Amino acid sequence: MGKRIKKIISKIVDLKSNLVNSIIYFVYYYMPIKSNLVYVESKGGEDLAGNMLRIVEELKKPLYGNMKFVFFVKLQYREKIRKLLDTYKITSYKFVANSLSAGIIMERDENELIFAGYGYRAYLNTVNPGKQLDFLSLEKGFFDEEANWVNYMDLNGDEQHIQMEEKVTILKAVFYEF
Repeated sequence: MGKRIKKIISKIVDLKSNLVNSIIYFVYYYMPIKSNLVYVESKGGEDLAGNMLRIVEELKKPLYGNMKFVFFVKLQYREKIRKLLDTYKITSYKFVANSLSAGIIMERDENELIFAGYGYRAYLNTVNPGKQLDFLSLEKGFFDEEANWVNYMDLNGDEQHIQMEEKVTILKAVFYEF
């Protein structure tokens, strides 16, 4: 591969990275988010142990309010970590799983999540036995200068999970439990 092509590919990778970081920074600084939501990743989604488990244990105490957790967990380890969370009586959580990707997930309301980034897959689960989650709406869009959501495509259909595209995307998911 020629030097020119390598340089162009390098610029494209840099542009993609800068675009993702710009979206994440915009959402972080301008979008109202709940301060009681914690994203946890431990041992690459294969376990919840050591310091991360102790931090989660501490944050579930009433002293910190009603903290909710989003755990990055690889699919094959989900049941193992669910049992661990049950053992430690951690009940307010959701699991997400992804592959090589970049992104951020934020809870704007009890039943509304914002997904920003590219290349990852997220599954929503309830912690209530016998209950399921389903999408009320799933929209592709962006935030304007005043942090208002602008929808430009409805994705409502038979989606069972969030599948982020290989390009930078922002999705708003509203879901319900039944």
